[in-house]
Amino acid sequence: MTKPQDPYSIPSKRESYFARFKKVLFQFIKPWHHQTGTDVQLAQEVQRNADEILAQLRAIKDDLKHSVDGKLFTHVEDVVDPIAARIKSVTQRLGTEKEHVEEFDQWMNKKVRPLVEAFGSRTDDKKIIEAAVLKHAIEVCTKQIDTDLKVINDDIQHKVINLLINEDEHKILEFHVYEALKPVLLEWEQLKIPPKKLTLESLGKWKSGVDAKRTHYYHVAMEIIDSIVPETGESEEVHESLLQNFKEIEELEESIPQLIYEIEEGELINHNLVRLQKHFDELEHRVLQLELDLRLTPELFERLQLIKKGLSRVSTRLLNAKD
Repeated sequence: MTKPQDPYSIPSKRESYFARFKKVLFQFIKPWHHQTGTDVQLAQEVQRNADEILAQLRAIKDDLKHSVDGKLFTHVEDVVDPIAARIKSVTQRLGTEKEHVEEFDQWMNKKVRPLVEAFGSRTDDKKIIEAAVLKHAIEVCTKQIDTDLKVINDDIQHKVINLLINEDEHKILEFHVYEALKPVLLEWEQLKIPPKKLTLESLGKWKSGVDAKRTHYYHVAMEIIDSIVPETGESEEVHESLLQNFKEIEELEESIPQLIYEIEEGELINHNLVRLQKHFDELEHRVLQLELDLRLTPELFERLQLIKKGLSRVSTRLLNAKD
């Protein structure tokens, strides 16, 4: 695993805690960006691109619903619906900041358009559709594993930064941790490689197996880190809390765009409104509980704030639907 450059450099004992606080704080403050006409034009072009892709995804679902069997169409929905929900969610809070707009446009062109083309090229060809579903599932799995490894790296940095050691000692300690982690990190990376004969029938079993191993490797990695990094007052309970919070936020990030999509695309008759309102209330309760946990990392806290904004949009849409 390649270690990213650590923005939280370990200070010498002479460096004050205030100086350390400023270093951490400035990682989350972006320089003011002047909005230009070009930025606005780019955002408008990307919005049109997103609208076009959403229309294509709807057309593909309508077409495939009548041309493939029910089981295969369920797999197609599992791919298309979350993508459509993400596009709608992102475009609603995209703004005009060039970096974010370009990143979103790149994702649509590199990840979503090939999928649209695969699904739409020949809707009567079952093999093409199956291949597209499997390819997408493998890409999602790869992204999840990359996120896992980032969480491990962040945990190492978080534990080490709390130690009052100098820079040389920091590097030596880090080296020993990563050397000890090499075997488990290598096995973790290997999870990205799917079986040679992966099919739609075996997809669910493969994903479940990968998820189980991801959890196992996380616990093994935590044990290794704890055995090398000196105690800083944190307990196993804190590590379990970190893992639980991460999974909870990951689930919320998937659930809220899907809820918005259901509200905007579904038939908002009475029984549907009751169900959606109940789902919203459950999500809101989970967010409030998470917000009370003072052990949230800065990254998780920032993601939680975006989730709260998503909940606010859901609340507004539900109120409008009831009027």
